[in-house]
Amino acid sequence: MERKKKSPILNTGFGIAKGAFLFSLCLILLYPLLIMISISLRRADEIFDPAVIWIPKSISFSAFTYIFKELNYLNVVFLTGRISVISSICQLFACSLAGYAFAKYEFRLKKTFFILLMLTIIVPPQISALPTSIYFRFFDFFGLSYIPAIFTGTPATVSLINKEALYYVLAGFGGGIKSGLCVFIFIQFFKGLPKELTDAASIDGCGRLSTFIRIVIPCSKPPFLTVFIFSLVWYWNDYYTNSLFFDDLVTVSRSLKDINATLSTLMVDNIYERIPQIQAAAFLFILPILIVYILLQKYFTESIERTGIVG
Repeated sequence: MERKKKSPILNTGFGIAKGAFLFSLCLILLYPLLIMISISLRRADEIFDPAVIWIPKSISFSAFTYIFKELNYLNVVFLTGRISVISSICQLFACSLAGYAFAKYEFRLKKTFFILLMLTIIVPPQISALPTSIYFRFFDFFGLSYIPAIFTGTPATVSLINKEALYYVLAGFGGGIKSGLCVFIFIQFFKGLPKELTDAASIDGCGRLSTFIRIVIPCSKPPFLTVFIFSLVWYWNDYYTNSLFFDDLVTVSRSLKDINATLSTLMVDNIYERIPQIQAAAFLFILPILIVYILLQKYFTESIERTGIVG
């Protein structure tokens, strides 16, 4: 039996409804960004002008000039970018190895360790904040500092507080921001890799680490890209770790927090000048991540689909 063809009127109506829905959805998602740009380009006297809705009467770049000069924008972005990229790479290394071990090998207490891994995702980081802070204030190089104590009586500990190395040590040993979730992403992907790949490499004489580097990694671009972008965004937006372990490390999130906090301490006459500055700072600080996402959007979407992440 031939299928009944839908009428042109029904097809047209369905297309219009779908287009209207997608346009409304895009407008809802892009509204904060568009209004942020609009307010940052306004003069102070146009902030609460009812005649100005989207396009300012006269475009002013004074707010952007203030951010570049007073907040030292380029140095802050470079510092945050350096911490984010290096920490993300360290996190990739640690989480991919852990995920591969959970997915492909059987070992004692595997289920117990997997439960602990899930707890790192569920339990908020505030619970472990105090012991973590104490540990890194007297960092003992994973117990090696107590070897000199046999002869000197004093362990050779160092403090990583207020040092960038703290970020890298945490990320490189699986304790970075949302590392448990990153490990879980790798586990889900590596479970789907054919066992024949690793078996063939083992027959050819590759060891476990060599198999992982030469065979598994080239076949695992989707999870690596997904975890890298997620980690980059998490470290870029991080304020909790910065405020907990650092006194004067001015990153993007800290700069936004500081400029926003000053709003409540200003006189009423100056509030109108601060609002465009806050919006300009927010836009400039998300701009690098926005550019990265636009450039990698195609690959990121494909990676999300192949790693099986939903919701």
